[in-house]
Amino acid sequence: MFAQTLSNILIPLENAYQHPQWLQKSLHVFGENKVILPQTSYFANIHIFARQNEPELNLEFGNVLEDDEVLECVMSKQDESKKTHISRLNNILYYKNESKEDQKEFGWEETAFVGGDMEDDLFPSMLCDVLSHSISALETRFRIYSRQEIYEKFHTQLQLHTTVVTSIWKWFAMYSLQKTINETSLLFTDKGMEWLYQSCWTQLFTLFDTSYHVQQKTSCNGDHVFDSSSRVLNFEQVRTPQEPFNVLVRALLTHPHLFSLINPQKSELETKVDEFNPRTNVILNDIYHVLLSCYLWKVLQFLLGDVLTDGGKHKNPLATSLTWTEWVRNRITNTNTNKDNIKCYVERLAFFVLPFLRKCYILLYSTGLIQLDLDLLWSCLSVNSTTLPAILQKDPSVFRPELVIAECDTLCHALFLPMLHDYVATTFFAHNAKDRTKERSLHVMQCWTQTFFDKFTDEQCEYIRSVNRIDSISPISLVTLPPSFATLHIKSRKEKCFAGQIPETSVICLFCGTFLCINCCQSNRKDAPTIHSKNCGQGKGIFLYTQSLLIRLVYEHTSVDFSCPYLDSHGQQDLKLKQKDRKSLNYSKLYELWKMVADGTIPNNVCKLKNG
Repeated sequence: MFAQTLSNILIPLENAYQHPQWLQKSLHVFGENKVILPQTSYFANIHIFARQNEPELNLEFGNVLEDDEVLECVMSKQDESKKTHISRLNNILYYKNESKEDQKEFGWEETAFVGGDMEDDLFPSMLCDVLSHSISALETRFRIYSRQEIYEKFHTQLQLHTTVVTSIWKWFAMYSLQKTINETSLLFTDKGMEWLYQSCWTQLFTLFDTSYHVQQKTSCNGDHVFDSSSRVLNFEQVRTPQEPFNVLVRALLTHPHLFSLINPQKSELETKVDEFNPRTNVILNDIYHVLLSCYLWKVLQFLLGDVLTDGGKHKNPLATSLTWTEWVRNRITNTNTNKDNIKCYVERLAFFVLPFLRKCYILLYSTGLIQLDLDLLWSCLSVNSTTLPAILQKDPSVFRPELVIAECDTLCHALFLPMLHDYVATTFFAHNAKDRTKERSLHVMQCWTQTFFDKFTDEQCEYIRSVNRIDSISPISLVTLPPSFATLHIKSRKEKCFAGQIPETSVICLFCGTFLCINCCQSNRKDAPTIHSKNCGQGKGIFLYTQSLLIRLVYEHTSVDFSCPYLDSHGQQDLKLKQKDRKSLNYSKLYELWKMVADGTIPNNVCKLKNG
């Protein structure tokens, strides 16, 4: 048993080549030089990306077919490679590692027993989602790192992700080449690649093409929903993601010209193409329009979530765009009657959009379209000895709104995106933009906003309600613990377990705060913490004993003891609980637990301590 990471899944990694002219400039430079031309009608012309049965040969692909080394790789059988990667992917799906009895007990039978054909079809989409999740975890992880730790550790992580991005793109490009030469043994299925393209390019076309109207049908209860036939149990979210960053990752990885399969130094690519060539212009515009649409999509999810959960009367998802615009405007103007309403609302909006901008910055750095400046990322919060106690106590005052807005604005500038304030002010209040260089982009966002409102459905409404305000710039955290262990110990003596007894030995889940007993509440020879960790922590758990000063780490069916954050006046642990009223919470020890969760190293620590 070992902890699975991104590198475990994707080794061996293979590099594709970045276009050299992109590495010399950043996205905002191309935008300011008019190489990027935002257009409201852009998505009417992207149908070529969804035609997997007729892959187009481009300059890189034509040169590749003349390269014996690459051609041999293309012609090689892929069955063994595919089985290896699917096996590695299955290893990180914790519910697939359970016995049949446990899968039945935890209610995972339908999810765990997916046929081989379905696994093959979902494989390309899940590869993209592994990358999306890894970048999201990276962004979350460094929220509680000091500046020095960010400088020391972030570059290594970026190198891995850059190689992963090019590696997955290369596999998709190989698939297109295999189709071109009629190779029968393909790494991906046609249906799987069709699903992948539909989940990103076709979905963006559906949401933002101003000339396309969604065909809706009435469900049995009278609601209108998308006609999404062939639903795949719990894997429907893999087929049709509604998280904008996941869609952005899929779109970039499936763009045929994002990278090159051959070294530009060995080909004529470098001398034939520069940043003013129409072909390069097309590629940059493709990437930018996907980025702009996903950015708008993320902003709209927050705006509409705010309207839908405002506490007023029910909002009909099928209302007109003018009605939705009015609802959003009213919500903004009701934010604070004594201050600048737009400014106050944008401050709230920035707390939830900033993580998306950070992830886009990281992803686009891996494509060569961003010149990395680490001072821009995680700049709104300084983690040091002065701020750490407030952070660990979840004091919201550690975040200064003006610094959060400043980080948002600098990332928007680097990505050539309109600032949040300009979008809200121009779209809902007809004010002038502060940044006049992005007026064309703002006009496109305004048109797409009305298109999105016109096509808004019940399905999107329910998703927005379910994820409203889930992600923000706050660090991944554990439950708030009292300063004195005695408080926790006294409370545990009154808590009853699921069997209705006050247990002699109990723990508290530091993810959700649930009290659990160790002895009586067992099932199939599994204790309560192990069972609880399956649903609460996806197979991982971190529990604090309430009768002894120990932490219990759980990974799948294995657990180990770990040092507790409560120490005596000498900074030492007292496992025998002598003078328990004098055991106080140590912030350095608690910080270690927070970082363990943020880093995703609970499995590593369990394996290390179990074998050590």
